[in-house]
Order: sequence, then C-alpha cells, then structure tokens
Amino acid sequence: MMRRYFHVPGLDVPLEPAELAAGLSLADRALPEFEDPDAAELFAAAAEFGPLATATGRPVELFVPERYEPGYPYPLIVWLHGRGRSERELAQLMPRVSERNYLGLAFRGTLPGRSVSPRGFGWPASSGDDALFAEELYETVCRLRRAYHVHSERIHLAGFDDGATLALRLFLSRPEWFAGAIAFGGRFRGGPGALARYRDLSGKRVLIGTGARSAAAPVAEAVGTGRLLHSAGLEVTTRTYDAAHELSGEMLAHLNQWVMEGVCATV
Repeated sequence: MMRRYFHVPGLDVPLEPAELAAGLSLADRALPEFEDPDAAELFAAAAEFGPLATATGRPVELFVPERYEPGYPYPLIVWLHGRGRSERELAQLMPRVSERNYLGLAFRGTLPGRSVSPRGFGWPASSGDDALFAEELYETVCRLRRAYHVHSERIHLAGFDDGATLALRLFLSRPEWFAGAIAFGGRFRGGPGALARYRDLSGKRVLIGTGARSAAAPVAEAVGTGRLLHSAGLEVTTRTYDAAHELSGEMLAHLNQWVMEGVCATV
C-alpha cells in the first residue's frame, strides 16, 4: 500500500500547499499517538525528511515499503517520468516493481504542463537545465538519506520516454553518484563529451529497453546505444519488450530482476 505523501500504515499526513509555501514540515505538527511502533518510527522519519519538495519547491514523491526495516540499507530507485506525466505515478509504479525491495523517489518535470500536456510535465534537453536539476536531485537524496536508510552504493536512476533520456544523460555525467541507470523508451543523442567520463563509467551497469512496436524509440537505435556504451566499458543489458511506446509490466518486472542481480553480485 502506498500513501500519496508519506507511507505510514493507517495514516495519511499530506502537507497542504500553504504549509509547503510557508516552509513547514511534518516535524512542525504534533506527533500523533500510535499503537504500532513501526508506524511511529516511519512518521518520525517522514517528519525528518520534511516537505515533499526540493529546495526550489519542485514537488517530489516518496515510496517507502510498508514493512520498512530501519536496519536494512535499501537500494533507492530515482524515477524520472515520461512526457505528459508527473511524479505522482510513482505510487502506482513502485508496487509493480516490488512492494518491499526499494525506497523510491520521483521528481516532477521542469517543463510546465501547458508546454507538454494539460495533465503532466516534461523535461528540457539543455546541459544548463541538466546541471541545475542534478544539484536538486543530489540535495534531495542527501536529505532523504538523513531520514531513511539508503544504501549509498545502490542508488539507481530510472525513467521512461524523455525521463529515460534524462536519466541516461545524468548518469553519464555523474557516474560517481549512481550504481546504474535504467532507460525505457528513451533516445540517446550522444554528442561531444557524452562519454568524457569513460574511466569512471567503466564497469557501471546500464539497462536499455524499448517496445518492439515503438516508433518513438526504435529498436535499432536502442541497440546502437547499447553498443556505444559497451564500447566505453559499461556493462550493458539491451532488451526488447512486447509493447509499443509504453511502460509495460514486463519492463517493471525486469527492472526489479536486473537491479537485484546487481545487488546480489556485490553481496
């Protein structure tokens, strides 16, 4: 079960827009009474994490397993949504990946809905925007790690559509931050300097996938991207799924399998 703001069994504690604007967090509220000590511990961690937004006010979504174990260092999936979607899809997406294996964090795209879709958001494609967002992401993950037990060497970037493209760009530019990247239905345009950090990328893991019937992210292009990254020393898995340009259940199941294979290999 996933709550919109913080996952605390039996309790919804959303922060109102006015509270976020005033810089309030759950820590500013009185701690409720709990019969379940695990629920109290989750609420305390949620309060420590603070408002569900970056330092610039960008909304984020957090997924915490219902049976969260504070003593276990969790892999973290940082999810970047596709065009016309938002960070809220994490609530439906993560249980389809795994209800217990990961913490999840999703960010709202930087392009407003009116530029992309009446119902969602998108991502720009400039290096300047990437650098600004990378700093937001880093600050937010650091804040999350102060509240929840995140394994620092098992943080994975993942995304779909233009979120996948951004995930791959960020991963290639900041390989020291991430264990790997998962890109479903994205397009890698490369360019000068894209693999400039090949020494730091060597041995890092990447999963590239696309639908067999996708016109937006052709199979041949995904295969070409995989070969290019492999030539730079990355450990690349390229996979085609029985799908069009969509985020399928098969993709999400494979994401879980692929990440856990990497976890088990390092135990």
